Amino acid sequence: MTLCVNDQSVALLEDFQISLLNLSTEEIQIRSQSSVQLKAMSSNSYVVAILDGKNMINLYTWKDLTNPKLPTCQATSSFHLPLPPDSYSHPLISLSSSALLAALPGSNRILSYHLWRRGTQHIGDHDLTCNVGVNKGTCQEGRESALGIRDL
Repeated sequence: MTLCVNDQSVALLEDFQISLLNLSTEEIQIRSQSSVQLKAMSSNSYVVAILDGKNMINLYTWKDLTNPKLPTCQATSSFHLPLPPDSYSHPLISLSSSALLAALPGSNRILSYHLWRRGTQHIGDHDLTCNVGVNKGTCQEGRESALGIRDL
C-alpha cells in the first residue's frame, strides 16, 4: 500500500484500486478501480500520478478525487512510459510542481515529463507530448509540455 497526503485527505493505492481517506470524517471511499495492477503513486498539491503494471501513467486531480458528488473518479489524462514492462520491478515515479520523473531501477536513464507551463496546473491530453527522443529533449511546437530522456 502506498499513501499520498493532501490537506484533509489521504489517497491509498492498493493492488487494483485507489481509495480516499477523509481525515475529517475518518471515512474511506473507493475512488477508482483498475483491471491492471497498480504499482506506484506520487502526488503534488494538485495532481496524483498512478503507474500501472503496463507502464501507463494515469493523472487524477485532487479536486476530482476529493469530490464527494462523484461516485467514482476517472483519470484526467493518461500516457504510456516508453519503458519495457518488467515482471520483477517497475519504474519509480516522482511528481513535482512542474514535472513527472520516471526511472527504471538499474538503468541510468530518467524520463522527465514537463506537464505544466509557467506554473499553471492545467493537465489534459493536449499537454502531453507523444514525441519521444532518445538522449535528447524534445518539444512539439504548439504544445505546452516536453518530454526529455536523459542518460546519467
